[in-house]
Amino acid sequence: MDRDHHDPRGVLPSHSVLVLAILVMSAPAWSLGVGRPQAASSLGQPLNLLFPVQLNPGESLTPDCVRAEVSAGENPLSASGLHWQIEGDAGRPTGVRLR
Repeated sequence: MDRDHHDPRGVLPSHSVLVLAILVMSAPAWSLGVGRPQAASSLGQPLNLLFPVQLNPGESLTPDCVRAEVSAGENPLSASGLHWQIEGDAGRPTGVRLR
């Protein structure tokens, strides 16, 4: 019996390997600093990651600058099942949360 499957509710099996990439797509954000992700979930629970960001003076982070790709093992998860938000003050974002 093959147990390596994706749960459509967004819960990952505990033995799956999670690969996450947040890509910044706009030219002004090329110098954006992205810190080590902080997990608020563990294997077998719904995904909940916070990626700290550091912006230089004059830079901005808008929703159209962020894209996330997540895989459970070899299986990419549907982008429609991912939810993310920019956290922090409107003029000073501190991170991107991915769920």
